[in-house]
Amino acid sequence: MTKTSMEKINAFRDERHWRPFHNEKDLALSISLEASELLELFQWKTAEEGVQDIERVKEELADVLIYSYMMADNLGLDIDEIINEKWVFVNWCWWRNIRGICRKADASFLIPKLIGFG
Repeated sequence: MTKTSMEKINAFRDERHWRPFHNEKDLALSISLEASELLELFQWKTAEEGVQDIERVKEELADVLIYSYMMADNLGLDIDEIINEKWVFVNWCWWRNIRGICRKADASFLIPKLIGFG
């Protein structure tokens, strides 16, 4: 997402005076609720049937993403950075999981070094 997109989202929120309702708890709830609405499009259907109404899929997916980006913005998190950190952990852990020895706590010291911050 670009900075301009985040500015548009925040401007939309602020014009309606919704900022007090967009705390981290309520955003987390909204992410879950919107993800459930996305999931509902696939309930009792094959994957192919679920995407037949692609406009609804786009609408619900956009809601999930907007609330997720708002939460990251509230917390001062950089989306690219936290995705990269997760990706580094998943890659690091994948090989260790084969032997059943990976725990996030074990990797916490390593991730900053792997992404160039340590």
